[in-house]
Amino acid sequence: MNPAPLALFQVSAILCLAFTMACNRSNMDKQAEPRKYKLESGSNSSDVAAAEKVDATASEPLTIQDKDRPSEDLPSVPGYYLYCVNTTPPVAASSLSLDCGVRDADKRPTVETGLWSGAFEEALAGESLITQDDKKGIFEVKFSAPSLIRAGTKRARITFKGTIAGQNVELSGYLSDLLSPPQLTCAPGYLQVPGDPLYAVSDFCVMKYEARKGGDGSPATAPTLVPWVSINRADALTACRSLGINYDLISNDVWMTLATLVASRGSNWSSGTVGGGLLNRGHTDNNPSLHCEASANDALAYVETTCTPISAGLFDQRRTHQLPSGESIWDLSGNVYDMTSTVLSSNSAKPSGTSAAFLQTDWNELPLIDTGFSVLPLNRLRPIKAEKPFWNDTWTSAQGIGMYNPGTQGTGGLIIRGGDVVLGAYAGLFMTSLSDPPTVAVPYIGFRCISHESIP
Repeated sequence: MNPAPLALFQVSAILCLAFTMACNRSNMDKQAEPRKYKLESGSNSSDVAAAEKVDATASEPLTIQDKDRPSEDLPSVPGYYLYCVNTTPPVAASSLSLDCGVRDADKRPTVETGLWSGAFEEALAGESLITQDDKKGIFEVKFSAPSLIRAGTKRARITFKGTIAGQNVELSGYLSDLLSPPQLTCAPGYLQVPGDPLYAVSDFCVMKYEARKGGDGSPATAPTLVPWVSINRADALTACRSLGINYDLISNDVWMTLATLVASRGSNWSSGTVGGGLLNRGHTDNNPSLHCEASANDALAYVETTCTPISAGLFDQRRTHQLPSGESIWDLSGNVYDMTSTVLSSNSAKPSGTSAAFLQTDWNELPLIDTGFSVLPLNRLRPIKAEKPFWNDTWTSAQGIGMYNPGTQGTGGLIIRGGDVVLGAYAGLFMTSLSDPPTVAVPYIGFRCISHESIP
């Protein structure tokens, strides 16, 4: 067997900007001061058309309450507004990549000719807003520390000055609340999970069940049917992303966010207290030796002899884990392995161990890993107490956390988590295998999709 992942799930969120606008038209008084408007943070981008039609001064910014389109009896003034798409991979915690443009009142992208510029008006130490392409509106925002992102972006201003539809236009806006996404709403069959700054992961939705192959050939999350296996990483990525622009294959950082959250809850330990007894491993005892369907009833979380769900069994074989919301997620450990999207940038630099007990090509207890973290830090394999106080760095498979198989150095590299029906005590929330390449497609490795906030 062999398992692994590749990360970097692309998070795109359209950012509405507070803006001022000056439109020079042939019938406008050339001596008149340009009218200035400001759309307050939190207003919908569709408000821009309404803001366009009301005079305001820079000292008295206009706050739009009405979310509807302006009435037809108002003066006809073209409405344009700035928008930016955050194209930053979740791992880039101290910088943001922005692709900015202009849209009209109907949210349609415009064709503009002119120059883009950006700057911090009251920059904090170590911050910069770099114009990567002044003709295409591509920027990079850098911060001295991730904690400065929220405060710093409120002082960042982006400006476009040029021509749209034959009119001279100047638009500028503040990047307000840049990392505050719209309220996250999960699709049916997905569970909402809080993000974790340690892994640079924002709130997300995750499939309640391992992916099944739906009738239309797309991934489905449902208790019926057996998990979708015999699929390689590239096809799993394509399958998840086919669900929509905000969907992706789970990454290793997202897996760590989810697994760490689950391990920190007493309800997922056999004693009812974190660290007491062991974490349940799921269907891993090869009885039955089948990949089973789940159940719509979370209380029927065990199987024994057959795949018929039952309500009682050995705790370590319970197939559900509880989230902070009280909802249950199925088969994070056991049933079939879960591939991630994360592939090591160098499979010749896998985490390893220096003690004689460490087996370079076989299964190892996680505390034995003490070297080789250049491409995969230890906290991307399992939590460490210095960062997560609930954790004990001496925990092993005896606590149900799982084991680690690096595979042969120079081969494999796909990060695979969880474990399958035959893995027994080697399985667990933090079980990791790096022995398989991303091209692997075998009948015991499945996958799980996630989603983030959708773009307005």
